[in-house]
Amino acid sequence: MATTSSVVRIAEGAMVCDGTAAKPPYHGSGAAGAMLTGDITIGRDTVVFPGAQIRCSEGAGPVVIGRGCVLEEGACLVNVGPGEMRVGDGNLFEVGCAVRAQKVGDYNTFQPKCEVGQGVTVASGCSIAPTVVLDVALKLEDDCSVFRLGGAVDEYSIQRRPRNTETNRARVNSYRTALASQGKKYYLGKFNELLPPSSASPSPAAAAT
Repeated sequence: MATTSSVVRIAEGAMVCDGTAAKPPYHGSGAAGAMLTGDITIGRDTVVFPGAQIRCSEGAGPVVIGRGCVLEEGACLVNVGPGEMRVGDGNLFEVGCAVRAQKVGDYNTFQPKCEVGQGVTVASGCSIAPTVVLDVALKLEDDCSVFRLGGAVDEYSIQRRPRNTETNRARVNSYRTALASQGKKYYLGKFNELLPPSSASPSPAAAAT
């Protein structure tokens, strides 16, 4: 796990991949676990894939992630502000998305390669479509879907969809249940060791300094 001066808290039931203990044939072949840098709390039943990043920029506040979230490979959560970055329950961060919003509610879906800036506040039940870029001060209300318009990544449409929360909840719960049922034996744990639950314990890199 690539970390620097970090304190990482992992709740019971969370699955967080540790790349430093990747199993053959992937160990030493470029495989990487989750990158956790800064003051980070990961909630119960949250799943963090190899290659996901949760980081606090220099001088930034902590990152607190609720329960039952999923961060896929290449997903990046970065707190760049002085305050706390708080992510609610049941959020799905898909491959290659980048999220800097400091307030994220429950059961949102961030689809591949979308970007959500620091000035955005995301309520609950929102869906951000692939490659959409939200980099202005913006408050997304509950059950909003954001779609890209035309060729420009920063041209988008926001629509209210009353059943978004229900749909997103069902999707992430089904996904997480499948991961947990395969868990250490068949899926994430087949080629990666999982970091143990902890309580305000320093990361291995921080402890070695």
